Amino acid sequence: MRGALRMDPGGGCPGSADPAHLAWLRDAGADRVRHSGRTLLDHLRGTRELLAGWRAREAVCDAGLFHSVYGTGPLRHALLAPSGREVVRELIGPEAERRVWLFHAIDRRAFRALAATGCPGAVPERRHGAPLPLAEGELADLANLLAANALEQQPFGGSARRRRTLALLRLRAHLLPAAVAALERLGSEG
Repeated sequence: MRGALRMDPGGGCPGSADPAHLAWLRDAGADRVRHSGRTLLDHLRGTRELLAGWRAREAVCDAGLFHSVYGTGPLRHALLAPSGREVVRELIGPEAERRVWLFHAIDRRAFRALAATGCPGAVPERRHGAPLPLAEGELADLANLLAANALEQQPFGGSARRRRTLALLRLRAHLLPAAVAALERLGSEG
């Protein structure tokens, strides 16, 4: 099943990020890029912390810490060009890096629509629309990355961001239970 949830039975990833990963992000300038009213490094750490709290697997937590290093549609500042993927792959491993690259490459609106209706085998690339095949578990991992990314920014956004974040509940079949609970809490706040 392509969207299968894979929670770490051992309790998830470690609570704190690997110091070597944080050092690399600082060296790449994540502490100097503005993002949601603070630094990109603050956002990346917060995203990883949410995933760790949700008991996501270590590869997903590492992807959360690096999810915007290649830039995204909304965040055009890349710390590293996608041509430098091998650097990140060496640092966090191939599984985590693949999620980082997919987070950069996918058309998020199309991903959300396709994931809400089932388990797509591919999602469109955001620039040219070419289909990007998804391997086992990548749909769920990307859904949880999207949820953590959105929820981490929620305190710094307005009502439009809140609506977009709550719309991620349509992906509940692919989200970790704690992610669903966090989104539901946001919904009950008003």
